[in-house]
Amino acid sequence: MSLVFSAEQFKGMYKPSEYGENWTDVPSSRRFHMMPEGEMAKLEESIKSEGIQKPVTVDRWSSRVVDGHHRASIALRHGLDIPVEYQE
Repeated sequence: MSLVFSAEQFKGMYKPSEYGENWTDVPSSRRFHMMPEGEMAKLEESIKSEGIQKPVTVDRWSSRVVDGHHRASIALRHGLDIPVEYQE
């Protein structure tokens, strides 16, 4: 079961795992470092039109994103809701 948070709620509750304590700390040059630009554009268009289909995985105890940094970052930029699943 996943929970759904607004972009503002998500940004205040969860941290990007590798880069700092806040999403604004993540340098733009590092946000999309693992996905080719063409794939990122496709993902962004899909999320803008259909929303996030696979929930972002967050570690319950550290509040850090484990999987879904790209999805979360895109949703945050566009102010979209973000579904979250927790990992123990």
